[in-house]
Amino acid sequence: MVRFHGVSIIPGIPWSSPDRDMSSDACLSGAGGWSGSHYFSHKFPEFILNLKPHINTLELLTILVRLRIWASEFENLCIQVFCDNSASVLVSNSGKTKDSMMLNIVREIAFIAFSHNFQIRAVHLAGQNNRIADGLSRAPLEPGFKLGNFVDKSWERCVISNEDFRINDFW
Repeated sequence: MVRFHGVSIIPGIPWSSPDRDMSSDACLSGAGGWSGSHYFSHKFPEFILNLKPHINTLELLTILVRLRIWASEFENLCIQVFCDNSASVLVSNSGKTKDSMMLNIVREIAFIAFSHNFQIRAVHLAGQNNRIADGLSRAPLEPGFKLGNFVDKSWERCVISNEDFRINDFW
C-alpha cells in the first residue's frame, strides 16, 4: 500500500451490536443518507448519470459517498450500514461481483475502512422501513420538498460535492 498507518485489520469475533448505525438510499437521480444526527441529500452529478448505471450501482455508490464523508468519525468502530437494495448489501459484505463499476466501488469502500480502521457490515432493510434515507434521496428532485418531514431541526446537513461521487479507478 502506498499509505499504511500501521494498523492491520483482522476481523475478530463477530460483533453482536454495532458502535454506529447509518442508512442510505438512492433513486435513479439522487442520493441521501444519515448517521446519528448528520445527513446528506444530493442529486447525482451528470458524469454519473451519463454512465446510465444500474440502481444497484447507485445504491452502492451512495454507501461509498457517505463513508467518505464520515470516515474519520468511524475510526476504530463497528459500523452497521442499512440499505434497502439486497444486491448492494451482498456485494458490500462479500466484496465480490462481476460488475466492474460495483467492484471498483466496493474496493474503495474496503480501502476507506482499512485506512480508518473500522469494520463495516451491511444489513438489508426493507424499503418501507427506510423512510428517512428514501426521503433524503428524493429531496433534491422535488421542488418544495420539506426535509423537516424526515429530519429533525437539530440534525446537521453535511455538504458534499460532485467530486465525492468520483470512483477511483486505480485498482
